[in-house]
Amino acid sequence: ASEWKAFFAEDTTENRGDDKLSDLFNDCHRFEAFACHLNREFSLEVLLAFIEMIQFKQYFRQVYFGEEEEAIALFAGCEIRFNFGKQPLRSEIVYDTVSLDNCNTVDASGLDAADVNKQQLIDAFKKIAYSLYIRYIREACELEINIASKQRATFVSLMSDELKWLNQTQIGAEELSCIFDSVCKELYSLMNHTFARFKNTEKKSARAEEMAEIILSMSASSSPEPVSLEETRL
Repeated sequence: ASEWKAFFAEDTTENRGDDKLSDLFNDCHRFEAFACHLNREFSLEVLLAFIEMIQFKQYFRQVYFGEEEEAIALFAGCEIRFNFGKQPLRSEIVYDTVSLDNCNTVDASGLDAADVNKQQLIDAFKKIAYSLYIRYIREACELEINIASKQRATFVSLMSDELKWLNQTQIGAEELSCIFDSVCKELYSLMNHTFARFKNTEKKSARAEEMAEIILSMSASSSPEPVSLEETRL
């Protein structure tokens, strides 16, 4: 009885303190569990879009500006750093849509930033940005994300005409680097609502495991001593 009283008297689950969604991305085990939770809620595309758009910014800043930071600042006090464990998730759209072999990249060639053909890099990443738009933002696309209609209209106006976007639209490096920032912030906000439900699920799961352990320990302690055949003889 004392075990049950103690169990219900206090919360024995791990106290995570100021538990933030951004911290979860750097914990491969919780990250995987959170992805499964999003999938059960039929909103996994929110996480997929977030990952690919963050990687877009990270990769562009790496090859264009020569930055090597593992974390991307989304807004004040929020840095995104992914920890995928032993099998890192790598966006095929971001890293494999176009070949950068003909672009003098800073990280691969060791050339000074002054030697980089920066316009070629911008053109290459405009193609990557368009592919992300086609996958996640264009109306009725395969993995359409839930963002504000005004925000979607901005991208439609900018990228609905592929040739115009690729060949005529002028965009600077910093602007291109941050092109998906507003979308990522909205996706982060959406996932934050899910994160609250996820933490509640974690808590219930941990409590259920503790309850099972208590039941097993009580069952073991209350089991009668085995009786030998000698003791049963008259």
